[in-house]
Amino acid sequence: MKKRIFVALTIVFAGACAFLFSIFYNEAKNTAITELNEEQTIQARQAARGIEEFFATWTRVLDALSKMDEIIDTDAVGKRYINLVYEANQEQIRSITRMDERGVILYDFPSTASAGTDIPDREHVRELLRDHKPVISDVFRAVQGFDAIALHVPVFSGSAFRGSIGILISFESLAKRYLDVIKIDKTGYAWVVSRDGTQIYSPIPGFTGKSVFETMKDSPSLIAMVNDMLKGHGGAATYTLNGTGGRKDGQVTEYAVYMPVHIGDTYWSIAVASSEQDVLSGLVPFKSKLVVVIGGIFICGMLLSLLGARAWFIVTEEEKRKRMERKLQLSEQSAEKFSTLFHAAPFAMALATMPDGVLYDVNRAWLDLSGYTGKEEVIGKSGAELEIIHKAEPRERMLNELRQFGSVRNAEMAACTRTGAPLTLLVNMDSIDIGGRKFILSSMQDVTERKQAMTALLESRAKLEAALASMTDAVSISDANGRFIDFNDAFATFHRFRSKDECSRTFAEYPDILDVFTADGEPALPDQWAVPRALRGETATNAEYGLRRKDTGESWVGSYSFGPIRDKDGLIVGAVVVGRDITEPKRADEILRTTVQRFHKILSNIFVGVLVVSEDNRIEFINQNLCDQFDIAEAPSDMIGITAKEMLAKVLPAYADPEANATYIRQVVSRRHRIEGEEVRMRNGRVLLRDHIPIMVDGKPRGRMWQHRDISERKVMEQELRESRDELELRVRERTAELDATIEKLELLNQELQEFAHVASHDLQEPLRKIQIFCDMTQRRCADTLDSAGREYLDRVQSSASRMRQLLDDLLQFSRAAATPEPFKTVDLEQIVREAADVFEETVREAGGLVEIGNLPTIEAEETQILRLFQNLIGNALKFRGTEPPRITVYAKQDDPGVCEIFVTDNGIGFEQQYAERIFKPFQRLHSRNEYEGTGIGLAICRKIAERHGGGIRAHSEPGKGSTFIVRLPVISGSDLHI
Repeated sequence: MKKRIFVALTIVFAGACAFLFSIFYNEAKNTAITELNEEQTIQARQAARGIEEFFATWTRVLDALSKMDEIIDTDAVGKRYINLVYEANQEQIRSITRMDERGVILYDFPSTASAGTDIPDREHVRELLRDHKPVISDVFRAVQGFDAIALHVPVFSGSAFRGSIGILISFESLAKRYLDVIKIDKTGYAWVVSRDGTQIYSPIPGFTGKSVFETMKDSPSLIAMVNDMLKGHGGAATYTLNGTGGRKDGQVTEYAVYMPVHIGDTYWSIAVASSEQDVLSGLVPFKSKLVVVIGGIFICGMLLSLLGARAWFIVTEEEKRKRMERKLQLSEQSAEKFSTLFHAAPFAMALATMPDGVLYDVNRAWLDLSGYTGKEEVIGKSGAELEIIHKAEPRERMLNELRQFGSVRNAEMAACTRTGAPLTLLVNMDSIDIGGRKFILSSMQDVTERKQAMTALLESRAKLEAALASMTDAVSISDANGRFIDFNDAFATFHRFRSKDECSRTFAEYPDILDVFTADGEPALPDQWAVPRALRGETATNAEYGLRRKDTGESWVGSYSFGPIRDKDGLIVGAVVVGRDITEPKRADEILRTTVQRFHKILSNIFVGVLVVSEDNRIEFINQNLCDQFDIAEAPSDMIGITAKEMLAKVLPAYADPEANATYIRQVVSRRHRIEGEEVRMRNGRVLLRDHIPIMVDGKPRGRMWQHRDISERKVMEQELRESRDELELRVRERTAELDATIEKLELLNQELQEFAHVASHDLQEPLRKIQIFCDMTQRRCADTLDSAGREYLDRVQSSASRMRQLLDDLLQFSRAAATPEPFKTVDLEQIVREAADVFEETVREAGGLVEIGNLPTIEAEETQILRLFQNLIGNALKFRGTEPPRITVYAKQDDPGVCEIFVTDNGIGFEQQYAERIFKPFQRLHSRNEYEGTGIGLAICRKIAERHGGGIRAHSEPGKGSTFIVRLPVISGSDLHI
């Protein structure tokens, strides 16, 4: 005994000491990890801020350079500025580059050999050309053989994108400055990933430039941390690296801190990690001291426990001896009391030996229950031998329960008497000790009749529940106190109860949930509800109540039938209530009544005579209009209910042909078919349009309706309209013939005018050329003989002849534009506009201007005229330019299918919007010839060409803010126009 206690104490103290050691050591370890994470966070934050500030500083520097005109034009001075920036910062950058808007290198320093290289295939260059925003590349291998990062800032001239200026940074120098310096204990290091998971920096050879999902695929815990890093989050994590993913062989646990590095519009993520070895190595001295302290506690505790256990055993043995003496005295007294109670008990009791179950003693009640007369018949035999219990399985189950728990309570068992009569017994068994021997004390009650009654009750209850569940009406049964003792699911649904608790209440608690109203809409007091009335002995069928839930305000109407439940003496012991939701039928009845009232009101006030007859040929409705149409003196209300025969006696005399109408009515009534639009004439001269409409309900005839519309005035108007229409058609034919003749004359006259303008402008060229020729000859041969006035007169003649020649050319063009153009063909409008702009290329270059042409559609047109139209518009914009270099933009918009608008905008002097129509008229000028040259017919030619092509032209302008000319032209279906 002492040896077992010693072993137990040793195990307990060893476990306690191990538990204390684990608590203190884990606390120290967690503290060390927290301090390590704090140090990692500081170093990661310093590196992140350093990298962010580095790129922010260079972005500001490059942005300042991009706004310098010398850098935009990349002239000699600009190149010198680029060289100076590189020489001043060559310890930070490896090269500086100026790139144009197509991705071609304009200038690169210090390696100038790459100028002219096309680099739009690089990912960061594609992003810059697409978005026109600063861009930072991922780490890539430069052609010079080092890992680099490119930073590019866009260059704009005004709002026009002109490429970029960028720098190439050696990532090795950047890493040495901000990342290689991160050293925590022996194994701490830093690594960086880009937004797509590419390792930008890693101290592990061969990892830089590769996807972390590839290099670390064997470490799920690290991949989980990387997924959070790529969302731009920060935090701390613990992960395990295998030999293939870490810098050491085997499996290594690392503690890491990570945070985002914000660079421009993107971000990297930096992680600072340290091996668990660093944490554990710092805990070695603490671990040794803790082992010594816990070992001392273990030894001292064992000594004290052994001394205490020894003293406890001595005291326990003495108390045990005294208890045994008292128990022996009490057992002798208890034996006598037990025997008295055993034999005097009113229920069957038996005492049997364990474990064989042989009867040792039974009382009189046991013998009476089993049918035996004396103890000698049963003592010494088991229950199996006496065949009281036929089945061995329940007997063995009770004995096993007795052995396991020491007692059996209220076990129901099937048995039989000595004569074989079946019994149902309720058995209790206990294991007791008498004189050092184990006995089974059992007591039995005959519950055969109670069992049979319970079975019958359960069957009745099951039938009742099945009946209640199958009923669609809400059924409830309450006791004499108003508590609901049974109800079906429909009861909860009908009363809008949402839980079992709301159903299982007394009636007095229901006013807390529901408001109840009488059929008159007045609040019903609780004693007026169905349950109290039934408990008072009232019986009702289809009593209506209005109900409303207090919490939701939902309302409905119920129809209740209720009555009391009485016992055999006629006393009321409960109430039964049956309810049904009649909200929808009530609402339908109300809607039907309202609809019928509205229907009658409408039919009474419409301008059509209406008659409704039931299936038994009695009038159900007639309006005043019908009475007026048939000259019936009685009021419509006096006609309701009379038979059709009586009605015909009043109606038929009003018809022009009563016999035909009487035959018609008999045929309609017998056939019951629909007839619409039949004209009938009355004796008073009226013409009525009669409709017969059968009334069908669910496919069965329920009556008929006649309606009569007075169309007398309409018939007169139709006749007048026919006569007027014939006269109008005659006048239209005469007027059309006159207009056709006039149009033919106008077309002939227009053609003659066009031919005259063409011939006149062409024939005047010959005398004009002679004037110019003789003026030139006079100037060459007679210039010395003329005085200053003569030379001035000669110059004026030459100037007037030149202006006259220009005017004749414009007149010739105007006549050609007005003439029928050549057959249209498919032309590329964008190519036409570029050809028109090329004519003014030298003028644009000398003025320092720019002509921008966007995407334009394909059209069907006469190519020469369209070219002339856009030459006039572009030339007009250059002629009326302001002090700024001219900027002309041509682009298109297509809002309607098949039609597009071409916009020609400029930054010229503009004009008042009130003159927007005047400028398109021939020879209408807004400025004198001394200010701006021209004949004043160019825009008139443009309008004529646009109209000849099925379109038009308009203008919008404001003085000093330029002008916009909008040419509207049809386009070919399916033309590619990407705007």
